[in-house]
Amino acid sequence: MSCETKKNESKHETHQQGDCGHGLHIFVNKRHYGESCGVKKKMSVEEIAKLVGWPNTPVKVRFSCPRSEEISEPISGEIEIVNGDHFIVTRCNVAGGYIDRV
Repeated sequence: MSCETKKNESKHETHQQGDCGHGLHIFVNKRHYGESCGVKKKMSVEEIAKLVGWPNTPVKVRFSCPRSEEISEPISGEIEIVNGDHFIVTRCNVAGGYIDRV
């Protein structure tokens, strides 16, 4: 299976989890992404957010440790990617509310 994009119910583009190659890879929100999905040796936080389908949304990107479940402070700018890095991406402005239906 390759990393093909598809639309989910909320109309955001996301990658299917699957075999993304055997080279450089990272995990974003517990999903695997490889070089064929757009992972590079240096990535900006915007590029990492784009992997999970939030390219133009204000987000916070953090390093995470899957064993201890510790999460770092938000990171910014470009970072060096290490094979197997784990990241958590969260949206900053999630709006919700009540809509009166007549």
